[in-house]
Amino acid sequence: MAISDLEKLPPLAYARIVYHLKNSDANAVRGALQNLTTRQGGVVNPVVSQPGSGGTNAIIICDYVENLRELIKVLDDIDNTVAKVSKVLTLSNTKTSDIEAAVLSAAGKDVSVGIHTNARMIVLTGKRDEVDRVAAVIDQLDVKLGD
Repeated sequence: MAISDLEKLPPLAYARIVYHLKNSDANAVRGALQNLTTRQGGVVNPVVSQPGSGGTNAIIICDYVENLRELIKVLDDIDNTVAKVSKVLTLSNTKTSDIEAAVLSAAGKDVSVGIHTNARMIVLTGKRDEVDRVAAVIDQLDVKLGD
């Protein structure tokens, strides 16, 4: 059922919706919402694909329509509030110019990258898990090359 269809249903009807999350982890949101569902059968289940696959990150909620309407407001607030972090990495073995293309590719649209070529520094900004993922790629790329 589409979220917009909830307005057409009576408050005490039982319904199911799928809410696609953009910024939050479905498992974490499930934990936060489960105690807000109706005790007489409200259920929240996460639907998550493998990390980094770009697949599904959603939750399925079954509950009374009047409670679903309130849960959607909570979800909108949770999913639109994203804490961003920045991490400064200093390369030890390679030049930033040598790995710049690979770093930008790994970062994609989820992480902004600032590269300081003279200081061998890279600044990553974005969601913590995405920044950590790109930092791990940089760590793997920062290897000493033979002469």
